[in-house]
Amino acid sequence: MPPLTIAVTDLPPSQARQECFFEGAVTAISRSGLHATEKALLTQLPAIVPPPTSAVVTGNRTGVLPLALGHLYPEATITAHAYDSHHLAAIKRTISAHKGIHNITTVGSASLYSHDTDFNLALAQISHNSIPFELLQVMLQDIHQALATNGELIISFEGDAEWLRTQLKKNFGKPSLNVVKEIAIARVRKTNQQLKLKNFAATFNVSLPNGISFPLTTQPGVFAHRRPDQGGLSLAEIAAREVKPGDNILDIGSGSGLVGIALALTLPNVSVTFIDSHWCAYECAKLNANANSLTQTLFFCDHTDAPITPATFTMAVGNPPYFGNYTIAEHFVNTAHKGLKKGGRCFMVTKNSDWYLDYMGRLFGNATPLKRRDYTIVTAVKNNKYV
Repeated sequence: MPPLTIAVTDLPPSQARQECFFEGAVTAISRSGLHATEKALLTQLPAIVPPPTSAVVTGNRTGVLPLALGHLYPEATITAHAYDSHHLAAIKRTISAHKGIHNITTVGSASLYSHDTDFNLALAQISHNSIPFELLQVMLQDIHQALATNGELIISFEGDAEWLRTQLKKNFGKPSLNVVKEIAIARVRKTNQQLKLKNFAATFNVSLPNGISFPLTTQPGVFAHRRPDQGGLSLAEIAAREVKPGDNILDIGSGSGLVGIALALTLPNVSVTFIDSHWCAYECAKLNANANSLTQTLFFCDHTDAPITPATFTMAVGNPPYFGNYTIAEHFVNTAHKGLKKGGRCFMVTKNSDWYLDYMGRLFGNATPLKRRDYTIVTAVKNNKYV
């Protein structure tokens, strides 16, 4: 078998980090080294017995792990799964750069069990810092359902090893588990066909001062699970005052759909396009829109503005996350500006309005702050001069 070199950075070799696995059979080149959870799983690949015929990799963000698995086991069919479209795009870029490996399919979805294949191997790469504990529990249930009888789960986990041991025992049976440099490596097989599934969804009521009230269901992995987000409520309350009959609204980073649904229920003949990068949010917004009998809706799972047709919408709303050094916030504002028609109105909610007032003021040519609770909703109107 010829050696495989996998590059996940554009840095020149002299500035990149090179890591070798399996006595040089696989070399990974990255900006600062692979995450410890990915390296831990890579070390397990040669010891898989019997060799996998159908495998799924989830929680990975680089594409190195599924490529290495496909390289070592060329007869296996491999599914590289992601919950987030940004991670899926990174995996696709890495895999597409290696034309000699043809046994990998990439999939984005809210559930592993939504696919027909009974896998005989699952690799799960997990950091507790990036995934809520309830979503981890859902993932383990999904993996159990997706595995064939006697299929094996190998999981690398950055977090509480005893918590992981308990969850694996509850879902699968007693695992073998070792901790190496704060990374837990666990292996366990599916021996029981039936598993009593726990429903982690939460349903509550959302009410606005204009009299609009509706049920909303959230799922693990969706922002503000089990509660109405106060920032989203503030945004909905301000934007609802400005909704006009026939408005075509773009809800950016829509999450559970709270804001878009509230606006759609405000007046008749209002259409809403929901876009979010996370498949759990995508499915959740669809569920809630259907539950509230909304029919003039579109849904996209994408971390880019590619699905958005320019100059289409009369209103755009967004509740950008408070991390990423305003990179994500800039994407939200740019997407709104792209999608809005002349005269279209943009509403962004934040606790720190200075950046938004500056950036939206330069992009739109105007920006106005409106206070609601502990939040500021920054509004802007698109005009031709600043297109």
